[in-house]
Amino acid sequence: MRIYINDQEKDTQCQTLNELLTSENIETKGIAVAANNKLVPKAEWGNFALKENDKLIIIKAACGG
Repeated sequence: MRIYINDQEKDTQCQTLNELLTSENIETKGIAVAANNKLVPKAEWGNFALKENDKLIIIKAACGG
């Protein structure tokens, strides 16, 4: 299926958000994920089913000021 990660098109066979993050080697500590402009709580990543043309935004927290 085709999804978009931070506006980059990606083909994947992953079924859940957690599977996708693992397959893409994305470090999950300190990140937030929104799917189709809605925040997905970390506790739901394993159950969040990906769908064709989902638009994911992944942001990483950074220290500083």
